[in-house]
Amino acid sequence: MKFRSSDLSLKLFFALIIAAVLLTLFLYDAGYYLAGSGLGYEMEFEFLGTRAVENYETEYDRVFTAAGGLIALIFQILLFYTIIFLSGSRYLLGFLFFPLVYRVLPYLIGLINYDIITSQSEYLISIYYGLPLWLMPGGMLIIFVVLNIHARFITGLSWKRFFQGILFSLLTAVMLMLGINFLS
Repeated sequence: MKFRSSDLSLKLFFALIIAAVLLTLFLYDAGYYLAGSGLGYEMEFEFLGTRAVENYETEYDRVFTAAGGLIALIFQILLFYTIIFLSGSRYLLGFLFFPLVYRVLPYLIGLINYDIITSQSEYLISIYYGLPLWLMPGGMLIIFVVLNIHARFITGLSWKRFFQGILFSLLTAVMLMLGINFLS
């Protein structure tokens, strides 16, 4: 089945990308919330900003909580990769696109403001365990890119639609984040 611009399937594809953006943002914050709550901290759950109410007692608690969001993203991407692998459905590719975009975006913004990079979960984990700073972000990026590209081959989606989906994910995220910040 080929996408055509007037086709309902193209609209469904982009509607599911919007759903993927919302689900990814929710899961990422839920991962933080569950990890922090599991350590006994009172967590404040907000869309695009879960945080502990009190300060972390140890650096380990801070890193463990940050890892919760990454674990949620890894869970999402592995779950949807498996579903796409078994079904061959190209409509669900947005659930793989956005976790990739969501992890790359802060590092691109970080080229302008280095403080953004130093607050990212991968960076905190690398520092805590004494790993090279590129290892965690690079490893996550490689895993996400390989799974995205392999899923594109499984579904037979054209490269054009693949990159359109990624760009639409990015645009949706930016519009959503700007809208939420504007309303706050």
